[in-house]
Amino acid sequence: TFPACEIETYRLLAREDYPRSSDGQIMAIIHPNLQDKDFVLLNPGDPIFQTLDGKDILYEGDSSIYPAFINKGAYYEKKIAFAKMEKLTFSIPAIQAQTE
Repeated sequence: TFPACEIETYRLLAREDYPRSSDGQIMAIIHPNLQDKDFVLLNPGDPIFQTLDGKDILYEGDSSIYPAFINKGAYYEKKIAFAKMEKLTFSIPAIQAQTE
């Protein structure tokens, strides 16, 4: 018998780019409060970027998200600062193994 359980997974909602100038240059960095916080709940009004002169840029979404792949070097050229994810929980019923 396999017991019932819950499984958490994440679904990609969107990708967030860095704030950029009109010529495409990055104008802000990942906020220190967000750095290394992959899959940690981010609420509207939380800081996501910090400009080079120290001003915070806040998350303006309508609902909370789970950011992932934050500030990964391989994504700079793809214009991705982080991925916006939604957490999903699935309930899996118990499975009774058949015996012969």
